[in-house]
Amino acid sequence: MSLPEAHLPATTSTTSRTPASAAPSFTDITGNGFTADDTPLAGVTINLYENGGITPVATTTTAADGSYSFANLGPGSYSVQETVPAGSTQTGGNAGYTVSATSGTNSTGNNFDDFQNISISGTKYNDITGNSFSSDDTVLGGVTINLFENGGPHRSLQRPRLPMVVPALQTLVGSYSVQETVPAGSTQTGGNAGYTLAQRAARTPPAITSTTSRTLA
Repeated sequence: MSLPEAHLPATTSTTSRTPASAAPSFTDITGNGFTADDTPLAGVTINLYENGGITPVATTTTAADGSYSFANLGPGSYSVQETVPAGSTQTGGNAGYTVSATSGTNSTGNNFDDFQNISISGTKYNDITGNSFSSDDTVLGGVTINLFENGGPHRSLQRPRLPMVVPALQTLVGSYSVQETVPAGSTQTGGNAGYTLAQRAARTPPAITSTTSRTLA
């Protein structure tokens, strides 16, 4: 069997051979699946499988407008899946798409959505003068920082060195809040309410900082 030819632009067939897919891939800006604020995502690998096979019979990548297509396909059952880009979470088209070829009928709307994961970072300071954030503060290592997801239980992350960075693998789609565990014998003087972030793809989160002042006996 000869492999089907893959084309990036959408194509239309007037014979008995049917494009299996002509659809775009998107960046899911807000992590909530297909919505009007999604933007095209180029360079994503799309795989075509035939008759239940586990090895792709054709592969293409999405164009600048996020589109892809496989053209000149004959009778059979086809499935389309994307290779999720590194550092992303798939939020649309997760199960892929299965197409039973019908003569002269193109299959469109086989779309994919991906959320580009972010990281949450900040710096912990020692408030020398007890006046909250100021230029005389010094960095303070070894303080436990807690990450909460969608209002659920926290994940403790102790960082002996600064700046503090929450690994990207732990910051997927959702709403997050960050709080510190105030060191014993200290009073928190900055970042007291913690920080809440509604995650958006491909953006730089605000700086997250906190200070504590050592309490004298």
